[in-house]
Amino acid sequence: MGIINSICAPSIRTYKGFSKRGFTLIELLVALVIFAILAFIVITIFNPFAQLNKGKNAHRQRDLDQIRTALDTYYNDHECYPTSLTFGTKWSSGSTVYMQKVPQDVNCNKTDGLCYLYQTDNSSCPQWNILYATMQAPVVETIATCNLPSQTNCTPQGYGASGVNYCLISGKLDCSAVSSGAMPTGQYAPPSNPTPTSGSQQGQPTPTGVYPTCSPKNWDCRAGTCNKVPDGTGNYCTTTCDCACNASCN
Repeated sequence: MGIINSICAPSIRTYKGFSKRGFTLIELLVALVIFAILAFIVITIFNPFAQLNKGKNAHRQRDLDQIRTALDTYYNDHECYPTSLTFGTKWSSGSTVYMQKVPQDVNCNKTDGLCYLYQTDNSSCPQWNILYATMQAPVVETIATCNLPSQTNCTPQGYGASGVNYCLISGKLDCSAVSSGAMPTGQYAPPSNPTPTSGSQQGQPTPTGVYPTCSPKNWDCRAGTCNKVPDGTGNYCTTTCDCACNASCN
């Protein structure tokens, strides 16, 4: 018992008449274990990652509600829905601005692929549309759902593999047109920028949408700057993006 007590008891040292109480290794280990258990309990109960995803899901619902409202306003003006919708940009027709910036999913990128999607028929005057989003777990099924699978032959080709689990529908849906078409793809792509030809000089007009044939294409133009991306996923091969960014490169 004397040996155990000497190990477990806090050490006491004297220095110039003052006693100094220290901690043994066992005491420190016990304290660390207690802190680890408390941290685990807090994370399990509150789960900050799940709370973050819940907040993002609520934001996605608000975004699609706002977009659908703008789509309905457009329909009231033109008696048609737009044939396409570009997320992340201003949406206007003539002098009417329907949205200063059409929202896009905060996680829309090449890695996550959680971009908002827009689908309609191939006519010049669509009478229906579908907005898609991908909710992250945990998903509240009673709120974040897409009722297309519950209808007979009313899901586009590739719907199951897309990961989409939320949608909003406007207009009179044509399920035959939906099921015969392919699932729309995400719009996360670099903009088409001018690329100089071999004889062009800086500052002179250059053709648009033309990318040089080279390898590996590991540079891309993002928001006016040239940025490094994984090999083969960019549109340019040099750190200057072939002067297409019209700005200094990172």
